[in-house]
Amino acid sequence: MRQFEFAVYLGQETEEGFFGFITTPAESKNKNNFFLVLEVASGLTKEEGREIVAQIKEEFLKQTIDNLVGFEDFVNQQLQKHNLPTGSSLASGLIRNDVCYLKTINEGKIFIRRKNNFEKIIDGDRTASGFIKSDDFFIFTTNHFIKLFSQESELKTVFNHKTPHQIIEDLASQIKQADDRGTVALFVQLLKEELACQEEDKDEMIVSQPIFLEKGRSLFKNLYEKFNQYRQRTSKKKTLTLLTAIFLILLLFWSVGLGYNRRKEAQINQKISRSKELITQKLDQAEEVVFLNLPRSQALIGEARIELSNLKKELGGKENKEINEIENLIKEKENKIVNKEEKKAEEFFDLTVDNKQAQGTKLYLNGNELIIFDKKQGIIFNLSLKEKSLEKLTATEIKSASLISDYQENIFFFVKEKGIYKTNQDNKPKLVINSDSDWGTITDFWIYNGNIYLLDTKKDSVYKYLVTSEDKYGDKTDYFKSGEAVKLAEANSLAIDSSLYIGFQDYLAKYTAGVRDQFKTSFPEENVNISKIYTSKDLEKVYGWDKAKGVVYVLGKNGDYERQIDSEVLSKGDDLVVFENSAYILLKEKIYKLSLD
Repeated sequence: MRQFEFAVYLGQETEEGFFGFITTPAESKNKNNFFLVLEVASGLTKEEGREIVAQIKEEFLKQTIDNLVGFEDFVNQQLQKHNLPTGSSLASGLIRNDVCYLKTINEGKIFIRRKNNFEKIIDGDRTASGFIKSDDFFIFTTNHFIKLFSQESELKTVFNHKTPHQIIEDLASQIKQADDRGTVALFVQLLKEELACQEEDKDEMIVSQPIFLEKGRSLFKNLYEKFNQYRQRTSKKKTLTLLTAIFLILLLFWSVGLGYNRRKEAQINQKISRSKELITQKLDQAEEVVFLNLPRSQALIGEARIELSNLKKELGGKENKEINEIENLIKEKENKIVNKEEKKAEEFFDLTVDNKQAQGTKLYLNGNELIIFDKKQGIIFNLSLKEKSLEKLTATEIKSASLISDYQENIFFFVKEKGIYKTNQDNKPKLVINSDSDWGTITDFWIYNGNIYLLDTKKDSVYKYLVTSEDKYGDKTDYFKSGEAVKLAEANSLAIDSSLYIGFQDYLAKYTAGVRDQFKTSFPEENVNISKIYTSKDLEKVYGWDKAKGVVYVLGKNGDYERQIDSEVLSKGDDLVVFENSAYILLKEKIYKLSLD
């Protein structure tokens, strides 16, 4: 069991409220070390506080806690059991063998000094876990104590290779003029155990072995030269005796070298075993909390990856079967937690069957008709997803187009300098909306019930053009209700299913009848990079395509995250639409189909 030295700074008592601490005996029966500071500003008398702290300590000594979730549950249960006032602050830690579990609540804070580094580990309502090392120095406190200093980093200056008791003595004189009423700070230092010292000595001995072997090679060379000289001037019997002695010396050196390799391999295996245990604990905890707290679950997965990365660095990046197994375990757990499935797309159609130079850049879907825009050739292909039949439209105006759409077998395309064109039954483009000097940057456009919607990211507007007759449209109106503030500079795509959805890099916005809807997107990662969103009146879900990650996020129409599909083609595609639970991905001249079931 680890040995610690600790000391406590207690400020002056207050007329109301309570502050106290807990440390467990050096040899507690459950073999765990428990540290806690508690600060209650009001609503708890000193007598009540002391009784609660004593009961928490007594309850802990009966427990066997071996993971972070268990420790967090224990602390939360104690808070509920003793009905501590709202606003109580707490900083606590459990150390079991070489692993520490930490939890803070409200204004609780935990700091660590490791060698010359000083950092705040956690504060607020958070948890953390990790390996400890000899001579680690922890501070368990609250924000009330930190306010005695001009800034948190000032705490670093109080250490200077001092023991906890020496630090308390210095602090008492340093901040005695300050108002320290109700403050508490627990300083805990991990002592270097005799066993740890023996291991360090052993490391020094192992480091010296290669030098010893190098000197041995030089010795062998000298012995060989002297042996030849000796053999030439002595009898065979004496030569045989000398050979036997040399053999024994060689055997000794071989044994030393083999022993060195065995010890080195044992050290590596021990490091891997310790890291694997911690990583497995984090993954198990991530799986336990995913239903109620997906962000926390993701954070634990991230901590597991950091631990694996550190282990790889310690091993010098060498290939190792167990490291690969740990890596696969993390990937498997992550996929399960975020409901991620890897799928392979199948080639659905090749445009070069009809046109050898075909190369699409944009897609649009209307019913089961897939419209593919080939800007370079000035061609718009119309592909039936049901029959796989292909038609095409060519016109000089198409080469100047940037966006395409489709409605009731009529193709529309947008040309910034001219306006919006619509094809008739003879497939001849006709200008139906003239270019408008008010247009800023038209990023996307959509047709719904015959009406045309343009997303202007420069002017923070979505323009709506109502259809009045077969080829005529009314003047543009602003889709958003008066007074509805919108910022569209970072918007990248538009989709309509009666409500209007606008895609941004890390979230989606939903508007109904021009007013922002109660729609909040949730993703399993923080660093999402949505390239395009897609939905329609025929789809029950909203899809977010993250090209950088090569995934499609599947969301409910209330914004709730449901699952994600991972596929190699998603990281290469040029555009994407969804039809009947399958994504159709454009990649130059080919269309790929990816099941989203």
